[in-house]
Amino acid sequence: MFFGDSLMGGPNSQPEWYKMILANKMALFFFVYIANAIAQNAAQTGAFEIVHNGKVVFSKLENGQLPRLEEIVNGLRRNGLTM
Repeated sequence: MFFGDSLMGGPNSQPEWYKMILANKMALFFFVYIANAIAQNAAQTGAFEIVHNGKVVFSKLENGQLPRLEEIVNGLRRNGLTM
């Protein structure tokens, strides 16, 4: 595919999945494109959370903004972390 047929051995020893990819290059391209679009969409939720010992210290989804340093420190102290 990228390095030629020699990467996967000769034409007679190639795995079936590799042969299927070679035969359906456009389908593979569209699958990768759609998978990338879904992954980007999932990553853009704006979620940013800090969790300590299973308790949420800060949540951007709840507050609507990123935390300041003192908010992080105070939240960690409330949850029992000593510094």
